[in-house]
Amino acid sequence: MTLEFPFESVDEIDLEWPAIRNYSAVIAAVPDNFPTEDDALFMCASERFALHDPSFMIALRGYIFKDSEAAQDQLNYITMWARSLQPSHQDKERVLAWLFSLALEKTG
Repeated sequence: MTLEFPFESVDEIDLEWPAIRNYSAVIAAVPDNFPTEDDALFMCASERFALHDPSFMIALRGYIFKDSEAAQDQLNYITMWARSLQPSHQDKERVLAWLFSLALEKTG
């Protein structure tokens, strides 16, 4: 399966030793006005996800992956960003929130 930018397929090694290959392109692609007030939920979830706090799932209650076939690959990519030491703390939270906003949609 081919994932749409900014997502990339990652394997078990990428998850254990995160090296974000498209780092610069992703940082550049995050909109300047992100996050907006509407994205506050994703920022909250990204902060918790980056800290490996399982309560991030509570923040995202009522959301599902838009593309169920790509969901695991997208989550693996988001996890790689969360585990990586490459981005600064601020960049990491902002990118994680943006990735969540791209991958998820509100149910009902």
